[in-house]
Amino acid sequence: MTAILQRKGCRSVAGYDWTGSYTAPLGGLFLSILVAIGLMTRLGPYRFRPSELERALSTNRENCMQELRNLSEAVIERRQSKV
Repeated sequence: MTAILQRKGCRSVAGYDWTGSYTAPLGGLFLSILVAIGLMTRLGPYRFRPSELERALSTNRENCMQELRNLSEAVIERRQSKV
């Protein structure tokens, strides 16, 4: 596509070729990000509650993590007592 445009004497359609810098394309990107942020802030809270299964799994995960912490503390204490 670019080769066809250059043969006809047209400049490329890339932003750098039009302006000679990346200021305009990056400015457009920045503005689109601001619009996206504005739209995201208008969404409000998430409407759906987690299911019972998801709550049970997260509780089980927390219990497993606490058990791992307790075991690692016990191992550390045992190593320190041997020294």
